[in-house]
Amino acid sequence: MQIVFISAIKHDDMAILHTLTGHSGKVMAAKYLQEPIKVVSGSHDRTLKVWDLRSIACIETKFAGSSCNDLVTTDSLGSTIISGHYDKNYASGYKNREASG
Repeated sequence: MQIVFISAIKHDDMAILHTLTGHSGKVMAAKYLQEPIKVVSGSHDRTLKVWDLRSIACIETKFAGSSCNDLVTTDSLGSTIISGHYDKNYASGYKNREASG
């Protein structure tokens, strides 16, 4: 299995802050949730993953059904995520369980 890395890079000196490991396909999109505590990522492996940047761990994985190529978070709490897919479909209304609970 291929392991794909996501790296968070500090803007001023381009230093790698975090490397998140877990997707098995190319990561196509990543957005902050509850900035800067969490990140959601979408991949060709057909999953959305929610990452906690404090623990540098994946805290939730959702099967998206098809390859994800874009993500939108709809509020400052990160409670709703909309994902766009290469098969011309989208998934909306995904509720981040920690933010909505």
